[in-house]
Amino acid sequence: MHAKIYGRAIIIEGIHTHTYANTVVSELRDILIRKERRFKVFFEGSPGPLGEGITVKIFFDKNLSNLEVNVLQKYFELRKIRATLFLRDSDS
Repeated sequence: MHAKIYGRAIIIEGIHTHTYANTVVSELRDILIRKERRFKVFFEGSPGPLGEGITVKIFFDKNLSNLEVNVLQKYFELRKIRATLFLRDSDS
């Protein structure tokens, strides 16, 4: 699995089961969602041995703060999901 963290989006690729995809989305929602933040979640792909896995795309209405990016990095590290940052200076 691989996660890409952008200023207003998180994309997680290569999830092998619907259950795990749902768990990750629920945990990220609990970690990141505040009263004033809105988000949309999209699921693509297919699980199983023949597919490349599910891709989850989470889009936010506002940029992620530096604290949120640090929390995301730690979360993905604990979940053993490789994470890459794609942030510009103006996005943080």
